Amino acid sequence: GFELIIPDDVYELEPPTVEEIRLIREVIDPQGYFVKKAIKA
Repeated sequence: GFELIIPDDVYELEPPTVEEIRLIREVIDPQGYFVKKAIKA
């Protein structure tokens, strides 16, 4: 293995808004090439 180097200033991003998700699904990647659609259970 190898040692992980983790910087001190790691932070968590806010989850995307409903509008951002809509833009990704409908405008940016409507065919789902890069962002696969979730499978409904």
